[in-house]
Amino acid sequence: MEMSQRPLVPLIQELAALRHRMDALEAAAAMCQQAEDALSESEMRFWTLVQESLQGILVHSNHQPLFVNQAFAAMFGYATPEEVLRLGTVLPLIAPQDRARMIAYGDARLCGDAAPPQYELQGLRQDGTPFWVEARATVIQWDGAPAILSTHIDITTRKQAKEALRDSEARFRTLADAVPVLIWLADVSKRCTYFNKGWLEFTGRTMEQELGYGWAEGVHPDERSACLETYTTAFEARQPFELEYRRRRADGAYRWIVDCGVPLFTPNGSFIGHIGSGIDMTAHKQAEQFLQQMHTEIEQRVQERTAALRHEMAERQHAEAESRRLECDALHAQHLALLGRLAASVSYEIRNPLGAIMLHVDLLEEELQQPTPESFAQIAQWLADIKTNLTRLDELMQNYLWLVRVSLSQRHVQDLGAAVQAWAVEVQRLAAARGVTVRLEGAESLGGGAFHNSTLRRAVLHLVQNALDAMPTGGTLTLAGQGTATQVQLQVRDTGSGIPADTLPQLFDPLYTTKSEGTGLGLYIVQEIVAVHAGQVTVQSVAGQGTTCTITLPRAAAEAPIQSANHSGPPAPRCP
Repeated sequence: MEMSQRPLVPLIQELAALRHRMDALEAAAAMCQQAEDALSESEMRFWTLVQESLQGILVHSNHQPLFVNQAFAAMFGYATPEEVLRLGTVLPLIAPQDRARMIAYGDARLCGDAAPPQYELQGLRQDGTPFWVEARATVIQWDGAPAILSTHIDITTRKQAKEALRDSEARFRTLADAVPVLIWLADVSKRCTYFNKGWLEFTGRTMEQELGYGWAEGVHPDERSACLETYTTAFEARQPFELEYRRRRADGAYRWIVDCGVPLFTPNGSFIGHIGSGIDMTAHKQAEQFLQQMHTEIEQRVQERTAALRHEMAERQHAEAESRRLECDALHAQHLALLGRLAASVSYEIRNPLGAIMLHVDLLEEELQQPTPESFAQIAQWLADIKTNLTRLDELMQNYLWLVRVSLSQRHVQDLGAAVQAWAVEVQRLAAARGVTVRLEGAESLGGGAFHNSTLRRAVLHLVQNALDAMPTGGTLTLAGQGTATQVQLQVRDTGSGIPADTLPQLFDPLYTTKSEGTGLGLYIVQEIVAVHAGQVTVQSVAGQGTTCTITLPRAAAEAPIQSANHSGPPAPRCP
């Protein structure tokens, strides 16, 4: 009844207001739910980011871990963050020598004292292995109480690289101070950053003084502009350069230096500056000036002496020309004398066999006109004598012809040992007929030699014939060979009567002979043959014990091919 008595309009208005308030409350509730949902999503994204971060994250209060992400646990060698939280304290994760410093740092951060935002310390992995960590810490509110949130990075590799770099720099400085050159380093801005001990001694300044002293300021004013242009261009173009200039020392004196710089690049090709080396050229420059002065003085003295020498040289040339003329006249006279002796010897040697031949021809004519039963034996004897004399003439002519042909012999690289063995076989029969034993020693070791086979064979067999003549009642003939890296030797040794000492110096003289039927050309031809082969022949003899003739020839070049020796040739002549 009472409600019915109330006015209807105010009730409707009140109901509308209540509905409006309810709608507003529902809208506010929806907005709160949306905000709560958004906050939950942000928190979820934040914790996901924290958990998946590559940096180790730790939240602790009074060194008790409150939160640890997976990266932190793995960094310290634990499988899960829970294993770290179960430790109850973070101190076992820190090397003993760094624990006090970490505690002091955390206290300073909590108290608001000035402390660096980051610091380095050594951590301990679960297996006890130490490693270097870089930590960044800040103070946060955790469940209404202050706590420290820190991020951690493993910097062991970086520390090792720094240590290696410091070691390399130390070795470089030690080496740079030890070398006798002036060394400097400059960065990309052309500013010098290092000087070695030699450079500092050269300038007379300390490292600090030299680093604060501009490079161009030390250059002599006369060379400064050109040097600075070259220096700047080389840095901009990243190219080597070389300068020669005078540099000012701390005492104000200038010294000459040759300075060379080359660009430096990192392994990836980045330009990092130049390294330079210099040499103190002051003494060299002073020596050049001294030499220039000496050159001037010497040139003046030479000019003064030249006039006197010209007259002296003219007189000397006249004297030398006169001496050469007299020498040529003497050689010509000797040559004519030798030709005369040869002509006389030829005439004498030919006349005797020809006279004997003519005598036997006359006897043959008389015997053939009135033959008797004994004529056939007599004629045979006379013909044999004629043949002997003709052989004698032939040998004589061969000796003289050999003097002409020796210089025309063409040498080839051949096996000298094989040739000597073949020549030994040739003389075996003749030696056996005289009761002489032939021995061969070391021929196989002779190896290759450059020689003309038939010519050298004639020389060797002539020496062999002389050796056989020295042993008419028998003995031993030895052909011995030996070789070195540069030469070969062949010795012809006999056990004969030997040669008197006073005749040894004349053995190789032309026309000298000790034999009644000799021409004196045999050993002379031997000497000429060996000389043509760029060798020499020597004789050693002891009266009553025997004679040794040695032929020494140069060794053939190692790269020259060895040809087969041709052992044919004219028969060995009987020694005159």
